[in-house]
Amino acid sequence: MKRLLKAIIVLLLNILLFSCTEQKLDQNAKIESFSKVWGFLKYYHPEVAKGNTDWDQEYITKIDILKQIQTKEELNEFYSKWINGLGEVPECTTCNDDIPDSLKVNLNLDWINNSALFNNEVKKQLDYIRANRNQGENYYVSTDPEIGNTLFPNEKRYAESSYPSENMRLLALARYWNIIDYFFPYKYKTDDNWEEVLPANIPHFIEAKDSVEYHLAVLKMVAKINDSHGYVLFDNYIVNQFWGNNYVPFLFHTYEDKVVVTDYLDENLCNNNDIQRGDIITGIDQQSMEDRINYIAEYYGGSNKNAVMRDMLPSIFNGKSDSLDITFERNGKQMNKRIKRYKLDSIAFNMDHDTATVKVLKEGIVYFNMDLLKEKEALSILKEHKDAKAMIFDVRNHSDGGAMYEIAKFLNPTKREFAKFTKPNLSYPGTYTVFQDAGCFCGTENEDYYKGKVILLCNAYTQSHAEYTLMALQTAPNVTLIGSQTAGTDGNISEIPLPGGITTLISGIGVFYPDGRETQRIGIVPDIEVYPTPEGLKANKDEILDKALESINQI
Repeated sequence: MKRLLKAIIVLLLNILLFSCTEQKLDQNAKIESFSKVWGFLKYYHPEVAKGNTDWDQEYITKIDILKQIQTKEELNEFYSKWINGLGEVPECTTCNDDIPDSLKVNLNLDWINNSALFNNEVKKQLDYIRANRNQGENYYVSTDPEIGNTLFPNEKRYAESSYPSENMRLLALARYWNIIDYFFPYKYKTDDNWEEVLPANIPHFIEAKDSVEYHLAVLKMVAKINDSHGYVLFDNYIVNQFWGNNYVPFLFHTYEDKVVVTDYLDENLCNNNDIQRGDIITGIDQQSMEDRINYIAEYYGGSNKNAVMRDMLPSIFNGKSDSLDITFERNGKQMNKRIKRYKLDSIAFNMDHDTATVKVLKEGIVYFNMDLLKEKEALSILKEHKDAKAMIFDVRNHSDGGAMYEIAKFLNPTKREFAKFTKPNLSYPGTYTVFQDAGCFCGTENEDYYKGKVILLCNAYTQSHAEYTLMALQTAPNVTLIGSQTAGTDGNISEIPLPGGITTLISGIGVFYPDGRETQRIGIVPDIEVYPTPEGLKANKDEILDKALESINQI
């Protein structure tokens, strides 16, 4: 009997111990769930949408309460009381759930049904709000009346400190994560599952011990959207305390995880360091170039590798010290040397720049620099060369805003459709609507349209409006696109303010070809692909332009 009683006592103690252990919640899991509920209520709850409650302050104060919660029961009591206190949610008679799958690829509210955290009561409360969500204006988000990309005019930047408190840093993470979750049209194309980005970043934002580490955490977070529009602008740019403020005096291009010297920013300084065009740098300070590039890439979130490599160029060689060791190849030989780095005001920046808008390259072949060709002059300049055998439009730049439409009038015999857009559906955050405006069409009725060959040039510097320009000009007869993968980011930019005097950017609308083909991350695909080679870079050749000239007689 005693033995049985002892066994029962041990069993009961084990059950009690297991029960207590099972119900104690992980701190980061609580912060993750709180950040999701907070963002959901911000964009779905009709009373919260009015902006009468300071929703940032709700996060900052309630997260202190959340951190003290230990059990699932306490957590659900906290959530239920919070939701009930926000005000009545009337039944929605206009909420439309009949949305095509193609327009809700970003919508993911499965976390509401997480039984490990939420009991049935809280799940029902959240699902009721989803079904009867806000249908009017929302204080925290609106859309541009002309384009449709999201605007966040009432989000505060809290710029008084570049190193906000822990709770304010977590607010930055929660704000950004939810905006991307509900309003970034290309969320479904990110490399990392967006659901996993929030818990992965919570420790980075908590543990950031100073403003530099906080800024680096923001850079890493923004990189996860894989959008070449995903720039980060700091009121107080202190990240160079991490990267360093000393630079090498030459230009370079990445090639297969190596770096090739292409030109001199300061020829005298390059001569002093025995740097030559065509030197292939394979290592820095006992680190392979591949490892260096992979390390830096964590902070640069371009749409594709071409764009990432482009954006990281300034950070590859700069540093805190005034010199660095390099390993490099020259004329087939491997060598090592130590070279100097300089402050920017010590570098002459004496490179040549081509300022010609139009050039006749060969008889009958005319070249146009789309960065310099302006809308007002475009049509008249084109007509001057209407008898040319071929026209080359160089779009390896940003491209002037309206020039593309004037060029399309000259090149096309009829009006052409070349794009369609998606924009966030604020009546059901996380879903989208399709639309077109006048800007999705180019060309006009023109019997005297250009009959010669049309060549378009592109590379990683062809981004955003330049990619849109290519889409329009591709509608012309007898057109060929030559070059390398473009930046793969299109759509008008939306700004996201963050605590600490930070502004981040995203592509705010989706851009597609009329048949639904995507451009984000893929870019505008060349008909003839050409990448620079070490030999061409050494000889200072424009291999994409050379290929265009070669192709004119073959196309």
